[in-house]
Amino acid sequence: MGIVLDQIQTSTERNEDRPRHAEMLMIAHRTSTSAFRLTPSFVDFAFLAPLAFLLARPTGFQSLLGDGDTGWHIRTGDWMLQNGRIPVADFFSFSKPGGEWFAWEWLWDAGFSWLQTAGGMAAVLFASAIVICLSSALIYSITKNKSRNSLISLLIALVAMCAASFHWLARPHLFTFLFTAVFYQILDTGTSRKRRMMIALPLLMVLWTNLHGGFVAGLLIVGAYLGGETIRYLCTGGVERAAARSNAILYAKVLAACVAATFVNPYFYKLHRHVIGYLADGYQMKHIGEFQSISFHHPLAAFYEVLLVLGIATAFWNLLRRNFTPVLLLLGWAHLSLVSGRNISIFAIVASPLIAEAITSWIADLRTNDVEWIRRYASRFSRLCSDVDVMERIPRLHLVSGAAIWLAGSLLYAPAPPLRFQSHYDTAAFPVRAVDELQRRNLTGHIFSTDDWSGYVIYRLYPTVRVFLDGRSDFYGPVLGEEFSDIVGAKAGWDDHLKKYGVDTLLLPSNSMLSVAMKGSARWSCIYDDGVAAIFRPPSGEQQVSAPLSGGRESGP
Repeated sequence: MGIVLDQIQTSTERNEDRPRHAEMLMIAHRTSTSAFRLTPSFVDFAFLAPLAFLLARPTGFQSLLGDGDTGWHIRTGDWMLQNGRIPVADFFSFSKPGGEWFAWEWLWDAGFSWLQTAGGMAAVLFASAIVICLSSALIYSITKNKSRNSLISLLIALVAMCAASFHWLARPHLFTFLFTAVFYQILDTGTSRKRRMMIALPLLMVLWTNLHGGFVAGLLIVGAYLGGETIRYLCTGGVERAAARSNAILYAKVLAACVAATFVNPYFYKLHRHVIGYLADGYQMKHIGEFQSISFHHPLAAFYEVLLVLGIATAFWNLLRRNFTPVLLLLGWAHLSLVSGRNISIFAIVASPLIAEAITSWIADLRTNDVEWIRRYASRFSRLCSDVDVMERIPRLHLVSGAAIWLAGSLLYAPAPPLRFQSHYDTAAFPVRAVDELQRRNLTGHIFSTDDWSGYVIYRLYPTVRVFLDGRSDFYGPVLGEEFSDIVGAKAGWDDHLKKYGVDTLLLPSNSMLSVAMKGSARWSCIYDDGVAAIFRPPSGEQQVSAPLSGGRESGP
């Protein structure tokens, strides 16, 4: 491999009069041996990049369990596998028992419950990481097909994955990332193959609808293609107008078929009514963290900013070229990503191929720039990209990716896995030791906790306990949401709400406002506090228990 790179470097410095492309083809032919095919390609780099990003975090794979919702999703799947049916009423809460519930991610719940039963939480994290890696490799593939430039495509794909990584959690929405990329690849395929491949979109939509509520993104993407061709039809004439009309009709049929496919779910049209009502609920949009705009002080915000600036520039570049579909995709998803942080990942997927295509064209234009040094460096970079493209055409066996995945799986299942390969909830962020204490004391009943921790409580203690409110904000609604906010904020009347719902145990962050208020209440006694979580019960002569503080991470169930 070193000889190959030396040859390429030497070739770069030679006189430009020599047929460079033919020379690189000769080099590629000489190096196209079995040994070279074992080396990683850019596809391998794109596939393994998310794994590297995960392991660069202090908690590694544990960061995929940064949200308690994984817990109630798995227990929902357990219930389905035990009862052989999909739930229609709640069985986790005491604040809204038996209420109508749409488990709209039931397919993920059942599948990952089976994984958790068969292989433990390590299997859940491993499968989630594989989905992220596949999405990354697919984003690179789409970007390369669009731009025809391997080097630029890899760089943009890596920036996109960095921007999307803040929402990497072992939850159903990871499949929305994957399906968005698949939809985009099919829609962006050449005209000759597109019509045949589009038959798959409604079938994929059936799966997507039952895996995650983000299936709406697929409809919006198809709608952008329909909208772009409709605008082109209105703004052009002749042969181009006829082609735009034909494409618009095709996209309209595909969109109609995809909409029809979304009705293939256990709740039929009621799911759509529920989703529309949820998205239109102003309270949820204002109070649920995932629907809020991100802070640009976030360490990963810089990658998003790069994509945002380049995406807007690319949109105007396409507008000047009268390519309206990219304009709708870029500006539409840029707006949605600014409104809600959870849309950043979809914006990154949609924007990457279009940005790479634009950058490739801009660099090509710079090769004829009037400024000599700009022209010189643009030409050098273009030659480098051309050389890389030739080498990337050599078939590879992708053994490096396979070996890396095998190694990661082995470490996850090691008897004493390294810190970054541990597959349990982080004791610094979740009440692991406090729940151990609840189990030791055999305390059951109605537990009030934060919405995030309640998902973990369900994972550990269901069915012996019920919670006040967990991460299913679409189920609980704004009324319970307001009462929950009043309680956790220790607002006037917080204890009356607890009496109203018959709360007998509270599990709270040790330094929360409510914990401070309860320690001054005569009606409640703190029976446990480990510095992370505190347990409160009505006074019964029990002494407060102080667990030893520890900076380490202990295994959960």
